[in-house]
Amino acid sequence: MRSARLKLLPALGLASALAALALAPGAFAKGVRYEGFTSQDQAMNMRTSERGAATRAFLFWRAKCKERAGFRNSTTFRRPLDRTSRAGFHDKRVDFVKDGKLSARYRATIDGKRKTRRKFEGTFDMKVRFFRKGEEYETCTVRDVTWVAKIPQSD
Repeated sequence: MRSARLKLLPALGLASALAALALAPGAFAKGVRYEGFTSQDQAMNMRTSERGAATRAFLFWRAKCKERAGFRNSTTFRRPLDRTSRAGFHDKRVDFVKDGKLSARYRATIDGKRKTRRKFEGTFDMKVRFFRKGEEYETCTVRDVTWVAKIPQSD
């Protein structure tokens, strides 16, 4: 019994190495880049795998706040996305950022649907809660922002 397990180890090692290569970031290197803008007139871009499923999305946004004037920032959604296929994608991310005195919790959601072979459309929402000494002192939101991204035209 023990010798049978020992004989399987090299095969399992090879299978693990092949699986790791298949999942490596370079496995989808021939993906397509899409570029566009949001309804806030902010830049956005995304990438798909060679199979056409979204692997990454990046966009700038402007938030409205309760107490202060608002602010501008950006968010990147990376693999693994919660749900992705050739037809569209969905992802949520939560980030917590802290410096010496202040902290912030970012909650973002993006949805996208393929409209044509060369075009995706979608929505983006964000809520940012700011804390000082553990107490929330500000909330900023981005609601119902739409976006369109297309494959850039070659010159």
